Amino acid sequence: MNGQETEAARPLRDKLKQERHNSFSTDYIERLVIAKSGDVAYEFGYSDNRYTDNEQKKHTWRAAYLRAWRKQENQWKVDVTFMRPLDTRLVPIDSTR
Repeated sequence: MNGQETEAARPLRDKLKQERHNSFSTDYIERLVIAKSGDVAYEFGYSDNRYTDNEQKKHTWRAAYLRAWRKQENQWKVDVTFMRPLDTRLVPIDSTR
């Protein structure tokens, strides 16, 4: 999709925008690699994130991320970003189901 939002994702994004105010994140790049071809790259790092919800409660978390970039028309554009909060406990999958 080359960085374009799908129609299915738009309602969720709009809902989150209504529920999350003063949203802010700071990225700390650990590794940035550009392919020899010069038109694709990946970036790995950490992100500090925060927002205020509708009840004025403040939320903060740190996440690790992996972001893929693609150069189009001489501009770098984000192709995809994967992010996972670092302080979230994983729940084991019940293998009996």
